[in-house]
Parts: sequence; C-alpha cells; structure tokens
Amino acid sequence: MTEQDLEKAIKLKEDLDYDRHLLKFALNPSVELNVILCSRERNGDTFIANRVLGDEGIKEIKGKILAIIKDKIHNLESQIENL
Repeated sequence: MTEQDLEKAIKLKEDLDYDRHLLKFALNPSVELNVILCSRERNGDTFIANRVLGDEGIKEIKGKILAIIKDKIHNLESQIENL
C-alpha cells in the first residue's frame, strides 16, 4: 500500500466513523428531526416547518435521511475494502 493509499484509507475511515456516529445518534428515540428553512439573503429569517409537514411528513423525511446515511456508510465500507 502506497503512502497515498494509506492517506486515502485514513480519510475514508474518519468519514466512516463520523457517519456511523451520526447514524447511531439519529436512531436514538430521544432525537427528533426539525426542518428549518433559513433565508440566505437576510440574517435571522428562519422558519421551522415541522408544523406544516406534520408527524408523517417528518417521519418520511427522517426515513430518507437515515437511508442516505446508511447508503453512504455502505459506499465508504466498499471503498475501504477495495483499497
């Protein structure tokens, strides 16, 4: 393994550890998802959209986020295996 491969493996492992920690955190029953819309043009303008989305909307979005994190973890694991 070259030095460049080793550096890449270390970076991938750091990313993998972060994403695993994020997934564990997101799966904690006491963690809730808040959808916040923020204006780029004016500081301080924010809107919490949870009430508009409702429980089912938030549940659907959280499911999609979890799926994205799991896919990213799988991809990182595959990249590490291929080194």
